[in-house]
Amino acid sequence: MNIKNCNWKDMDGSVKEGELLLLSKGEYSDYGIETLLRATHDCDVKDYINSYLIQHPECSKKYSFEADQFISYLLHSGSFDLVDYREFYLGSYNDIEDIELYKE
Repeated sequence: MNIKNCNWKDMDGSVKEGELLLLSKGEYSDYGIETLLRATHDCDVKDYINSYLIQHPECSKKYSFEADQFISYLLHSGSFDLVDYREFYLGSYNDIEDIELYKE
């Protein structure tokens, strides 16, 4: 699926209990991983997006969606737990010297 051409309303938002959900945002040099979550039960992330936007209609405007606030909303729902993780960066331009294991 090409994310750029996908409207979140058209995506399959189902997440199974125990499934990992990697939250990321940005493009190119702004791209980054926000956090890693584990679902505590079967759910559909679209339901959480809809509910969040009803409670925060200002976030439905272009350039107004705050990822950190939405992540907090997901965590407070009780449907997701934070998962500890480390990033293993495999370099850029196939340069073995760039490989690094990051610690928080």
